[in-house]
Amino acid sequence: MIFLPREPCRFFGLYTWQGVFQKRRDQVAADYGDMIAREIITVPNLLEAVLRGPKSDRLFTLITREVQKTIDAQASVVKPFVAIAVGTKRFQEMKQAAAGKAAERVPETIRHAEHYAINALDVRNTIVDRMRRLNALQFEQLLRPAFRQDEWKLIAVGAVIGGLVGELQALLLLH
Repeated sequence: MIFLPREPCRFFGLYTWQGVFQKRRDQVAADYGDMIAREIITVPNLLEAVLRGPKSDRLFTLITREVQKTIDAQASVVKPFVAIAVGTKRFQEMKQAAAGKAAERVPETIRHAEHYAINALDVRNTIVDRMRRLNALQFEQLLRPAFRQDEWKLIAVGAVIGGLVGELQALLLLH
């Protein structure tokens, strides 16, 4: 009843039956998209992962390298004079310090881009749109793992209710 039948089936030309989630897939997709965008793939969570995740060192290495390349590009003509005036070692230390300052300010700076990222990523609508494009089987395969752990409970409750209704029907017919 939850997932099957995947496509609407007509019985006796009068009654149409379809699995509950398949029938309400637009609403399910919207609710699922809301939940994912609100609780899991939030911009603050993404930024946190980028800044402090297992591969965040790559970001800071990239920033350091780009700052140093920019300094070299900006100082291209006067670089030899600067190197002579302050010394090559001191010039390298200055580039390293500038790169360190830039990397240090990334968390503070990136917070200013949060609002833009929320609008640009539009996680909710992206998820909803992609879920609506799935065919019936793909839609079921996306949602079914969320139910798999408790599926036996649904079956057991259905069996108990079915047994009680059957017993009640037998009692009513016999008395």
